[in-house]
Amino acid sequence: FDTHLMALSPQIQHPLAEDLPSRALHIAHARNSKAGTHQHEFFYLTLKAVGNNVCWTNNFHNKLLPLSQLTQDFGVASLSIASDDAWYSEQPLWLVENQALFDQTNWFMPDTNASIVYYGGQLNGRLLHWLSTRPRATKIMFFPDYDGVGLTNFARLYAILGEQCECWLMPEWEKKLIQYGNHTVWKNTHQFLNDNQVLLPEYLTPLILKMRQTGLALEQEAVWLPV
Repeated sequence: FDTHLMALSPQIQHPLAEDLPSRALHIAHARNSKAGTHQHEFFYLTLKAVGNNVCWTNNFHNKLLPLSQLTQDFGVASLSIASDDAWYSEQPLWLVENQALFDQTNWFMPDTNASIVYYGGQLNGRLLHWLSTRPRATKIMFFPDYDGVGLTNFARLYAILGEQCECWLMPEWEKKLIQYGNHTVWKNTHQFLNDNQVLLPEYLTPLILKMRQTGLALEQEAVWLPV
């Protein structure tokens, strides 16, 4: 029995330091970093500033993150966030689905002052929880691909923030949908929209109807293209 137990849990008989990362403890006890609760302790929010004088403050600890200056000097800045922190910005926070829009921000309107985050296709649950615990910016702007996955992610955000967040519609989106839309992307993702359309605000109805009528989805990078 002892031999079999040691094979399953190599460190069962040896005390380990309490401050080890949870995934290391899972390997010691089960040979699998993802055994049990396996989320990392910290979540890192990578940000860029658009415009001047964009900053974040944490009044709990009297800290300031001068995001515009850090973006100018280093390209990006990062925050280690937790649900009980007090980080807040007096400018809007934009969430974009694809890295191209994070890397090259000339698609914003002139004189925009905002923070931008690239969320990589699926909104992380810890980011959603952080946004839900207290106001984090004057407005949360969400710019996804116009497909089933992108709008489902917005439905998740809208469910917790309501009118505090807005799904941004690019200028001339209807013409761009017809000219540059993709049927395969629509076909592969529309089921997500079928399941979640009822959760979306009414101002997205014209977009969703046009997507259904044309059988097309539109990727974010079309924001740079002419019509």
